[in-house]
Amino acid sequence: MRPVFSRLGRELPKQTLVTDVGSVKRAVLDWARELIPDAGRFLGGHPMAGKSESGLRAAEPRLFQGAPWVFTPDGDQDLGRFAPLFEIVDAVGARRVVIGPDEHDRRVALVSHLAFTLSSAYGATIKASPEWREAVRIAGPGFRDMVRLAGGDPDLYTGIARTNRAALLDAVDRLQAALSKYRRHLENDDERIWELFEEVKLAHDQWERM
Repeated sequence: MRPVFSRLGRELPKQTLVTDVGSVKRAVLDWARELIPDAGRFLGGHPMAGKSESGLRAAEPRLFQGAPWVFTPDGDQDLGRFAPLFEIVDAVGARRVVIGPDEHDRRVALVSHLAFTLSSAYGATIKASPEWREAVRIAGPGFRDMVRLAGGDPDLYTGIARTNRAALLDAVDRLQAALSKYRRHLENDDERIWELFEEVKLAHDQWERM
């Protein structure tokens, strides 16, 4: 994205508003400050909607309906000048959310970037088994749900992971701690394993109502 910003900074008329739809916001904001004259006309954006497929064949007219479209202003940046952009977001049915770029990167590391990392690691675990072909042949929908994100673009995932490396590493550490806890109680064959499943089941039910 940085080369694109460099070109925009050279070629765009000075009054043109600029936004993006990238998955990481702090790095993008830093590039905008560096490369776009009057960086106040840039507003970072991230529509939280998408599919593992890409291209015109994967288009959906209602893709953004009800989805959060996160905007990450730079400090006390004037958002009034971005009214034309907000009109477009409203027109496609998205829900505007405004947070800081660092908050955004921490939160999406948990709910998005960790998800595709886990999906890939889950797939790698199965692929490493000598029985993976036989296992996949009898797999149900749970398997498909878990590996769906692993089917995404490796170039995209690598760029996101490296750009948001610190926040994603923290999320991976949290996941490893949780897996260690599950493993410990499973190995001990104690009642706490049921409690862990129950706690997250209740959390899941709450998330579904949000």
